Parts: sequence; C-alpha cells; structure tokens
Amino acid sequence: MPINHIFRKSIDQLKSSQTNYFLKYESILKWHKENTNLYNKSINNYSCSIHEPKLPCFCEKRKVDCLFIDIYKELSKLIEKENIFKKTVLEFNSLKNDTTKILNWKNENKRINFNTYINEKGLIIRLNASKKNDTYLEFIMRIKKEELIFHKQLNEIFQTI
Repeated sequence: MPINHIFRKSIDQLKSSQTNYFLKYESILKWHKENTNLYNKSINNYSCSIHEPKLPCFCEKRKVDCLFIDIYKELSKLIEKENIFKKTVLEFNSLKNDTTKILNWKNENKRINFNTYINEKGLIIRLNASKKNDTYLEFIMRIKKEELIFHKQLNEIFQTI
C-alpha cells in the first residue's frame, strides 16, 4: 500500500471514530497509540521534514503526510496536558487532610493555565487540509469538556480551595 494511502487511512479512521462530530478521549488515546510507529517512522522523512519537526506544516499545498504529522502532534499535546492534570489531581488527593500541604500545593500549582486551551463547550483543534483543487478545508477535531476528566477535576479543585 502506498504511504499516502496509509496516512489517509489513519486520518479517516480518526474521523470515523467521531460521534456527533465529537471525539471521545478513549478514541484519541487508541488512535494515538496505534499510530505511534507510523509517526516515528515518518517524522524525519515527510513533506515538511526540511523544517524543524516541532513546527507545523508550512506547505503551500498541504500533503496528507503533513496533516497526519500535525494531527498526531496536536493530540500528543492534548494527551500530555491531560497527563499533567492527572498527576496534579492525584498529588492533591494525597494531601486532602493537611491544610498546610494543600496551601503549599495550591501555591505551587497556581500557574497551571488550563482554561486557555478549552472553553465551556470543550476543545476544538483546527488544522488546514488542502484538496486536489487547491482549496483549503479545515480538519476539525472536537472533544467535549466532559471527556477531559482530569481537566474537569483540577478545575473543580481550584474552584473549591
């Protein structure tokens, strides 16, 4: 199977896992895990690999491999953020009965800025994707706020202490 078809199939798999235009966090984790090898094999040898791999695609006509790489990177950031929130929530839960430790925890974690990447409806990630006729379409991933469990729990903790 040609490599572009593999990227397209992977992207289509992610799209098809949507329910009412929203992705479930479990589906994101599954897709991310299933595509880690493809990402690792492709990151240094894709259409935009002349750029620093941490930068998004700058191609005039975005190719499917660039879109795949950017989707993977965006979902990696989301997963990383949720893992940070999980660690922070678990740390808080271990301190529940010690007021001094809770105040110290709050001061140490007050810089967590979790509202900048999510709004009251959830998270929307938009990426440009070009069609063969050179018109740009948006590739949109939506995740409901309720799907990001540790984001929600951490938000509730900060509102109550």
